[in-house]
Amino acid sequence: MNQDKYISIFIRDGFICQKCGKNKSQARLTIAHRIRKGSGSEKWVYNFIRDNYGKELSFSFIREEILNHDDNLIVACTYRDWE
Repeated sequence: MNQDKYISIFIRDGFICQKCGKNKSQARLTIAHRIRKGSGSEKWVYNFIRDNYGKELSFSFIREEILNHDDNLIVACTYRDWE
């Protein structure tokens, strides 16, 4: 992910964790995926689009255009802050 995209996600979300509401002074923040990246997620998205919309997409399109799309990225606390 390029730095401009990274910064724009933080600005869009107001530097606030979209899962718990902590801000940058309360927790370490990072960028996370709403739908996690990985082969299981790619297959789930593929099947969902095929079954509901009748379209078959390549896994590279799913990975790059759906899972890495701005709408699938959020500001979130790092894993250590969830405990």
